[in-house]
This record gives sequence, C-alpha cells and structure tokens, in this order.
Amino acid sequence: MVHINRTYSIEEDLVTKLKEEDNVSELINSLLITYYNKSNSKDLKVLKKKLDNIETEADILRRERDRVADDIRDIEAQTENNEQEKLKELEEQKQKKALTDWLSQKCKEKVITFEEYRNITTFNNWEHHIEEVIKGNLDLKELALRSKPEPEEN
Repeated sequence: MVHINRTYSIEEDLVTKLKEEDNVSELINSLLITYYNKSNSKDLKVLKKKLDNIETEADILRRERDRVADDIRDIEAQTENNEQEKLKELEEQKQKKALTDWLSQKCKEKVITFEEYRNITTFNNWEHHIEEVIKGNLDLKELALRSKPEPEEN
C-alpha cells in the first residue's frame, strides 16, 4: 500500500498502472470517488438497516406504551366502578340503618312488639315495606301480621 497525502491509500499495482497513464490526477480522482462511493454506499446500507431497526424498536415501544396505557385506563375504570359500588353500598347501609332505627323506635314506643320487630326484619324486602309504612301506604300492624311466620306442621 502506498499512502497519498497521508489520507488516502491505494494498492501498489494500481500506482504502477497510474504512472503509465497520461492524465494521472484525473484517474486518481475518479478511483478515489469510486472507492468512497462504494464505502459510502456500504455505510448507507448499514445506516438504512440501523434506521429500520430503530423504527422497528420504536413501533414495538409504541405498542408496549399503548398496552400499558390501556392497562392503566382499565385499572382506573375498575377503581372508579369499585368506588361507585362502595358509595352505593354505604348509602344502602345508611338507609337500612335509618329504617332499622325507625323500626326499633316504634318498638320502644310499644307500637309493635320485639317479636314483631324481629319478624319484620327477617321478612323479604322488609326495607321497601318499612318505606311504604313511613309514606303512609301501609299500616305497621298489618305489616307485622303479614311478616308473622307460619306455624310449622309436624
């Protein structure tokens, strides 16, 4: 190998061929351009491959980001649903406690007996019936009679 201008190198047999040519500088320029175009085209191929790999990785990361974002939205929606269910459950518990307190107050006032109180609270959908009593659509004594368990037959 022969060094030219300490930057470019070409093979020795090419140098001898170049010495035989009339217009050496033009030939050297064309050889160097050809050589570097080949190198650049290899570099270009490598860079294009790198770019394709980067784009593929970006697509994979984008899909992963979307999947994680969907998971986050699902968890947030589930949390919101759970909070709404808890609030609804708490409201129902408060309403049931208020109805139980109202019924126990009637028991203390001796409007109904404790036995009738127990029968009413074991009755199906008793909260609805107590609300009807409070609204005045149903009599408490009538409800107590309806909720009385049937005697068991042997």
